[in-house]
Amino acid sequence: MFIRRKIVSQCIYTNRKWKKTEIDLILVNYYGIFVIESKNWTGRL
Repeated sequence: MFIRRKIVSQCIYTNRKWKKTEIDLILVNYYGIFVIESKNWTGRL
């Protein structure tokens, strides 16, 4: 089950790697997925 949640944190894409900063740990722990709605990015950690 995938739940869309708004993440206020910012993710920076550098050297083909995602650097996470204060990403919602609940979303990461249960789904292992972070969503950036502002750019419609979905990535797996």
